[in-house]
Amino acid sequence: MLTKTILIITSLATTAFAAPLEARSDPPSGSVYIAPTALYVYDVFTGAIGPKTTNAVVEKGRAVHEKTTLMTFEYPMATANKKCALYFKYDSVSWSGTDKLAIFSSLKPAPGGATGNWGPGNQRNNQLGIWKRPSPSSWPSWADWEATHGGLSVPQDCKPGKTEAFEIVGQGDETWISYANAIGGVRIAYW
Repeated sequence: MLTKTILIITSLATTAFAAPLEARSDPPSGSVYIAPTALYVYDVFTGAIGPKTTNAVVEKGRAVHEKTTLMTFEYPMATANKKCALYFKYDSVSWSGTDKLAIFSSLKPAPGGATGNWGPGNQRNNQLGIWKRPSPSSWPSWADWEATHGGLSVPQDCKPGKTEAFEIVGQGDETWISYANAIGGVRIAYW
């Protein structure tokens, strides 16, 4: 009897630990979304920050200069006493190559064409996580988190009235991503 009990407990424990962890991909029901107020494409080779744009571009490992997108978010006062987290809305996104995209916090928002107080580099700070492309059958599609490293990759208290900056970067050998900010891409959800 004791042997049978031990085998059952061991079997259940093994099954529980072997089960894959589900990555959070969809924002909580009833969430409101904050889109970036500014996007800038950063050329990794030259260090140049392009003019403010409405289209995000990430290029890595192609026959062109590697590019990332710098983005600025402004928290509305409506986020007071709410939770916030980052999500990637995959709708209308062109994505090829490696199925992964990393997001980093930035030390400060990009200045756009005025780079006098900017530099050196892209002001990249901490990696917050890695998104992976969702399955084609999921709609509306939110990219799945492959890894989260804190910050807004997990729910945090919102920062009403504050400005926060991020950078999205291709992962793997070759990545190309493009999207119109009005339709898809990085969002801060609050609830």
